[in-house]
Amino acid sequence: MISFNTAGLPLGLHQGLISVITPDGGGTTQELAVAVNVMGLRRDPPLLSWTIPRGATISDTKPVEVWNAGSGALPFNLSADQGWLTLDPTSGQSTGPGDRVAVAVGVSGSAGFTEGTHAGQVKVTAADGEGVVLTQQVNVSVTVFSPSAPLWLRATDGLYTNMVRVEWPVVSGSTSYELRRGVLPDLGSAAPLATVAAPATVYEDLTAEAGRQYYYWVRTVNTFGYAGGYSVMDGGWRRLSPPATLAATRNDYDDKVR
Repeated sequence: MISFNTAGLPLGLHQGLISVITPDGGGTTQELAVAVNVMGLRRDPPLLSWTIPRGATISDTKPVEVWNAGSGALPFNLSADQGWLTLDPTSGQSTGPGDRVAVAVGVSGSAGFTEGTHAGQVKVTAADGEGVVLTQQVNVSVTVFSPSAPLWLRATDGLYTNMVRVEWPVVSGSTSYELRRGVLPDLGSAAPLATVAAPATVYEDLTAEAGRQYYYWVRTVNTFGYAGGYSVMDGGWRRLSPPATLAATRNDYDDKVR
């Protein structure tokens, strides 16, 4: 039985001769040609990532190349640890560094992903000619973000007699804005007030009662119907209208004017 120690050998084909000399003193020699093929499984890149707004569907795939860094035919298989990862193909074979197999890695069902980072892993496995299992991994991440909250909100303080004017800054990626209004500085007790279609960033609250203090909040809604966090609160009020007429008595009283 002939065994080989490939530790420290560079990748590739290594050839040699084994000489067999008979022990009968006749010096008869036989030579046996041997070859050891050291294979190496490689992949590139080691990391794939997507960043999407919440509710978006990932339609593109990203390529991963798999190859044998040594020589000789090296079959391999691919698998994923998450059901939302797609692979095409799921197996292949490389005969050397110049024979790179392209694998398309995709993501399914991203429209239902919650906010945050979703991680997965693609594993590439192969067995060399000696039965040694070779493995490589590709880490995959999908980062999902909700719409940003407007950085500020302003409501007028008694500037108008017919309304409270509320305004806020433009938020990129928004399709609408949702406003809430309350009579207490508490978001939990506030009620929905209006939905304003982008790109408008102003709302005129004509239903505010004159002389009463109100508190306002606004949040962004993206193309896919998902809302972000609320802005900071601001209070505002509608000024009382002046009397339509004013009359004063003239010489009717000795001690007052009415």
